[in-house]
Amino acid sequence: MNLSPLSLLLAFLLLTASCGNGNSDRAETQNPDTGFEDIQWTVVTVRGESPADDPGLREQPWIRFSTEDGSFHGNGGCNNYFGGYVLEDGRMAIGNAASTQMACTEPVMDFEFAYLQALSQSVSWMVEDDKLFLQDENGELAVTFRKLQE
Repeated sequence: MNLSPLSLLLAFLLLTASCGNGNSDRAETQNPDTGFEDIQWTVVTVRGESPADDPGLREQPWIRFSTEDGSFHGNGGCNNYFGGYVLEDGRMAIGNAASTQMACTEPVMDFEFAYLQALSQSVSWMVEDDKLFLQDENGELAVTFRKLQE
């Protein structure tokens, strides 16, 4: 049997999502019907920091979660990235993102690294008006997004 890397990632996500740590009540969660999927979201802050205001920023960081196949993709400001996620019992498991390997200025690369790390640590979400908030296991705000106006 020859499995693609994406198949292996999704299998890993399903396995890790089903192996809870007993702390399910530590982070606030929302009903998956609150509508954050299939929408393009622009990053506003990562752990309170805004994206680098730097000429090396190739584009404003963004993400889109897809209900079609449980994947996400976006741009971290320098590199395109993608991965998989699972929603179960009002919680989320986001896998580590794979990304292109382009180099940008240090402030942009530092922000992108912090963003992808915070994204992978997110376990719950809340949508309010045109904003999406992702929280980590400790209930701390990891990433804030704004809905891209199309």
